Amino acid sequence: MRLMDSTQKGTIQVNTSSSMYASNTSSDQVAEKDVAGHDHEQQHFQLRLMATTDLHVSLTGYDYYRDQETEHMGLSRTAALIEQARHEVINHMLFDNGDILQGNPLGDYAAEYTYWQDAQTGEGVHPLIGLMNQVGYDAATLGNHEFNYGLDFMKQCLAGAQFPYTNANVYGLEGSHRSPILPPYILLRRTLMNAQGQTSELCVGIVGIVPPQIMNWDRKHLEGKVEVQDMVEAATQAVQSARQAGADLIVLLAHTGYAEENTPAIHENAVLPLSRIEGVDAIFFGHAHKLFPSEEFAGRPGVDLHQGTIHGVPAAEPGVWGSHLGLIDLELEWSGTTWSVNRGRGMVRAIFDPLSGRALVEPVAELEQAAMDAHERTLSYIHTPVGQLDIPLHSYFSLVTDTSIVQLINEAQRHAGQRLLKGTPYHSLPLLSAAAPFKTGGRYGPLHYTTIESGGLTLQHMSDIYSYANTFCIVRLNGDEVKEWLEWSAGLYATLTPDREQQELLDPSFSPFNFDVIDGLSYRIDLSVPPRYSAEGELIHPDSHRITDMTYEGSPVTAAMEFAIATNQYRAFSTPLANPDGQRVIIDAGIENREVLIQYVRDHGHVRPVADHNWTLYYGKGHTAEPDKQMRSEQSVSDTARSEEQYSQMKQQATGVTQQRHVAATDSFVQSSHRTQSVAEREELSASATVRAIFQSSPDARAWLEGYPACSWVQFEPDGFATYEIRIPVDQ
Repeated sequence: MRLMDSTQKGTIQVNTSSSMYASNTSSDQVAEKDVAGHDHEQQHFQLRLMATTDLHVSLTGYDYYRDQETEHMGLSRTAALIEQARHEVINHMLFDNGDILQGNPLGDYAAEYTYWQDAQTGEGVHPLIGLMNQVGYDAATLGNHEFNYGLDFMKQCLAGAQFPYTNANVYGLEGSHRSPILPPYILLRRTLMNAQGQTSELCVGIVGIVPPQIMNWDRKHLEGKVEVQDMVEAATQAVQSARQAGADLIVLLAHTGYAEENTPAIHENAVLPLSRIEGVDAIFFGHAHKLFPSEEFAGRPGVDLHQGTIHGVPAAEPGVWGSHLGLIDLELEWSGTTWSVNRGRGMVRAIFDPLSGRALVEPVAELEQAAMDAHERTLSYIHTPVGQLDIPLHSYFSLVTDTSIVQLINEAQRHAGQRLLKGTPYHSLPLLSAAAPFKTGGRYGPLHYTTIESGGLTLQHMSDIYSYANTFCIVRLNGDEVKEWLEWSAGLYATLTPDREQQELLDPSFSPFNFDVIDGLSYRIDLSVPPRYSAEGELIHPDSHRITDMTYEGSPVTAAMEFAIATNQYRAFSTPLANPDGQRVIIDAGIENREVLIQYVRDHGHVRPVADHNWTLYYGKGHTAEPDKQMRSEQSVSDTARSEEQYSQMKQQATGVTQQRHVAATDSFVQSSHRTQSVAEREELSASATVRAIFQSSPDARAWLEGYPACSWVQFEPDGFATYEIRIPVDQ
């Protein structure tokens, strides 16, 4: 089955100087515009552009980390939106904006075992590419994760696509020769029809770009093989070339997010300067897994949320995992000799409504069937036993206190680091480990948490704990440099005020996967002072220091001390605060951190990671904060029961199952609506001076509150999250 409207397809012209990609259509197959027979009165046409981004191997609505069905993701559901959007208009085109090959166990398994390739010829179609062929994409570009498994694997995957790929800023190196690995631009000819039945031919130019940081993130695959040009420079050149080659309209497929200019993040998230490039008519962007237009971008420079534009250019960023479809509707005018864009608007459409807990589309059955073989193979793979877990793990409170799930990652990394440092000049350095919690809700929704019961551990659980394909590295830093790294991590938190009601604990601009906990040290985080660094790692308050009382084995950490810190290549090669001069990597193991975790569990057989609480939050200005007069009252039993019923319904609809794998951990609070801390613990907290703040987590976290006496339940939220309160001690 082919879901595309074949009448929309036309001829393709590409720049064929690529070393990796060659088009079967040469430039002489594309005729000049034939305007004979048209009068030269102005004609008006509508063109709908659609795009997916950051699919991350989400073929269907199955969450392989939770090992259950979900209605929140999957190209098989996004395809239903695509069909609907196509039926609404006459003229339409569909693109993908990158990051399709990596992102879940299905992708890992497809890359490691390549079961989809012919054993003799190596030919075949990657499972996700196969679905994209059925849906009928017009063109696509690369994301940074396409490089995770190496250039050869990427080339094999792209060879199976029945649509062209473009990239303007990655060049292959062969000796002294440099050439694009893909066409810097593609020209697509389309015959448009308007409401009056008039037709005219439009030449659409497609340009794609990817962040230059791929050279850091996938150094082992790319160093000496490719070089990467600045995104804005490369896109500017490619747009000019496409215009000169005959493009009437330019669509920029920008695998990059939005950051304000004059910040370090602009080099990775450059859609703002890209939107200023002359000749760009529409932009699809991504990488950051956000939604544009949405309220998250309200008041940001260059943004018009009503029109869905950035600097006047229609734009869309459609989330992650196929959760949304990006659309840009253009009103075009043909004068008889030239095309112009009169108006454009960017928007996104969702496959799931979190407020009602209801799926907005049903999956396309043909695509579900086509994905079945890859799905069943992946299920068999992820159920492979690894070891035994002696205590349950969860990530519900990993952003507010030390937790066992981060402890396990750090213990595994230190275990591997000790082995790898043997016989090196650095074997005597004190070994620390840095790890962040990966699944902490946020923009990914209230189901994006890790919960694992005690018992058998499988590869699925290992992927759930460590969900990124990072590789293991060790860096060398002195004590002051370690402290600066932690100062950046402490930017996760807002600056608190004593006795203020309903103040948010977390800064939404800070990505939680950058919140590194460094194990092997003890330290405290003072939330009475502003963060020293911005979310992007820019020094914004030079006189502010949140990290205090930092010690190693009981002694204060000083600049004279040197440490080895186990981490991942993402941090080691692209985070200046973890590698200040770019020369601090002493071990680049080339093995995945997830494999380090798997091997640690297999080596020990049974694991029982207990958080050592080597870091804590406090309020340190010495303000006199009055002891709280009483704890926040709970909702009435009837209101609580009603909210719990609504959440239970939402959860069943979201997962598509009635039997949950983690029933004991997930639903125990439904049976007892006031499962809370002991009276003694609450009275002790009430009598002490504390500063209160609120944060969001899953409603399921309520079942675990007994183990977190500083936290208490507040209420359910309409978006499926729940609000909790934390009481942070004041340091007198």
